[in-house]
Amino acid sequence: MSGRPSVQETLAALVGAGSCNPPGDERTVAAVVEQHAARLGLPRPRRLAARPERPNLLIEVGAGSPRLLVGAHMDTVPADPAAWTTDPWTLTERDGALQGLGAVDMKGALAALLHALAAYAERPAAHGTVVAALTADEEAGSAEGMGWLCAEGHVRADAAVMVEASSQGVRSWDRLYVAERGLCIVRVTVRGRPGHSSERVAVAERAPRRLVRCLSALWDAELGADARHPVDGMPPLFNVAPVIRAGTIPTVYEETCHALVEVRTVPGMSAEEVLAELERALASTGLPRCWELELETWSPPTDPVRDTRLLNAARAAWEQVLGTTPASGVFPAGTDAVHLAQIGIPTLSAFGPGSLASVHQADEALREDELLTSITLFEALIRRYHDGGAHRCPPGPAQRW
Repeated sequence: MSGRPSVQETLAALVGAGSCNPPGDERTVAAVVEQHAARLGLPRPRRLAARPERPNLLIEVGAGSPRLLVGAHMDTVPADPAAWTTDPWTLTERDGALQGLGAVDMKGALAALLHALAAYAERPAAHGTVVAALTADEEAGSAEGMGWLCAEGHVRADAAVMVEASSQGVRSWDRLYVAERGLCIVRVTVRGRPGHSSERVAVAERAPRRLVRCLSALWDAELGADARHPVDGMPPLFNVAPVIRAGTIPTVYEETCHALVEVRTVPGMSAEEVLAELERALASTGLPRCWELELETWSPPTDPVRDTRLLNAARAAWEQVLGTTPASGVFPAGTDAVHLAQIGIPTLSAFGPGSLASVHQADEALREDELLTSITLFEALIRRYHDGGAHRCPPGPAQRW
């Protein structure tokens, strides 16, 4: 295969390169990125990995300062083919949308970024570097992706942008996301009397019954009622029991049952305060002390971006290409921005096509016109950041590269 690919062709190849996480193996999709980067005339990506099956790719265009990093991840969540109306790993066009696993999260943005980078490379700014960081393992915490790159000192940038889906509604780009909520995961372990299921033991003494009481108390409590994000007033979110384990075989009552509580935090919340709030809710059950709380994950919310150059570039590109003035918002989910923020790089959490309303579910689809617009928007952002818009991209949807 030779010649410059269209962005639709690039996206189809990326979707066809399965990279579900778990189990986690981005080698096939990384090879597709390398092939299409070469066809687009881009520099050869540099591979960096903690393990060979978890490659991260860095593509640099330009030289010197300032350095802008634009990030996208190569992995996807797993898919259940029985739940899809089409093959998840075959890009299918349907009613003006492109359907396939990762079309929104986030192989569509990845394809658009490659094409935008190629367009920028044809006429780069006199000074400055853009780094495309295409990473592994984002869907499982980035321990072998952006988190690893940052910890190992492989990331150098003055500012960064994640091209995650930047909307919560029907259409893309509803807000300019200048911060994101944090992530806290707490394991709730409830103990009860173990034994054979045929024993005549009071139901209230069994761990499953106690777990139900505890979870009911958490569901009924007004957790985080007084907390709000200073940017847009977004509250925290307590997701009670997205995961439950209450036994292994039907003839045995185990001594312990477990559930997770996932909390999307806002500034001012600490791990200690989250645990204390859960404790107060559990105490309302009237049960004897039969639970334990264990903090499994703590990733703090990011501070709002205050880097003037980055914000001005993002707003100017938005106005130029999308024709509106963006309102600032807080991204409700977590992205790789948190890892960059922790090493002092101001990072916009989401600037890409698609909506959170369509990710992590069957029949994930991205509007084709929004995929094309992304190319123009990303190129405009890079140019605005490096030269203040001296070179303007034409407004409206990108051409079919």
